[in-house]
Amino acid sequence: LNNLGFTVVVVLPNKAKHYMHYEGIKSKTDKIDAQALSLMGCIRLHRTWVPPSETFRQLRNLTRFYEEMIKQRTILKNHLEALYHAREPSDFVIKSYEKLLKETEDLLELNYKQIYMLVKSDEDLYNKIQKLETIKGVGFITIVTVLAETQGFILINSRNNWLAMPDWMYYKINQEVAFLAKPAYLKRETLI
Repeated sequence: LNNLGFTVVVVLPNKAKHYMHYEGIKSKTDKIDAQALSLMGCIRLHRTWVPPSETFRQLRNLTRFYEEMIKQRTILKNHLEALYHAREPSDFVIKSYEKLLKETEDLLELNYKQIYMLVKSDEDLYNKIQKLETIKGVGFITIVTVLAETQGFILINSRNNWLAMPDWMYYKINQEVAFLAKPAYLKRETLI
């Protein structure tokens, strides 16, 4: 629709539901939903949806693929570790897992290079990432992932938007910064 020149607005389902509740609409059919959404679009001002730039779209695809490959590598390593400790494991299966692990690691390396080359091709983005890398404990992939998912923070225009980030983003950031946190027993002693 956006390519055809139409104005596109993305509304979260809970906002549409609350609006329908506010208007006193209790029934739920496609026709009633369409009428309520069109009424909501006419009465309230909404931020127009902007499609991601080509760079951020490619970065989002590459970083999502990178995350999936990390998960696959972990699965393969776990299977391989279990086979190493298994009773009479099959040599064919072990060699197959080792081959798959090697291919996965090669793909990860190639994917990382693609991400880096894409970031390097956009000078503004590269400078922004270099500044963000000065944050202690936050790595290149984490920064690129957050930037790709938020379109370079364009989608973040308020504190509520930041708080509504997906849980996996918080997990990724916390995972890299975890070594900065004090152990729990130190925290308790400081409170006393």
